[in-house]
Amino acid sequence: MDVENEPVGWDPSDPAIAHPWGLPARQAWFEEATPFAGITISEPQVKPSPMTLEKYLAKQNA
Repeated sequence: MDVENEPVGWDPSDPAIAHPWGLPARQAWFEEATPFAGITISEPQVKPSPMTLEKYLAKQNA
């Protein structure tokens, strides 16, 4: 990470950005994280509902 570079934002609702490998990410990618020592885990105020691989496959098989 270089402090001189501006962060790159991305819109998870854009399929070209959200699914760079052609399929959405697994649900676990959105829900699991590494805990940090001394930091209390809290739920976000707004819980997103991204397209996940599980949702995508269920929709394809419906």
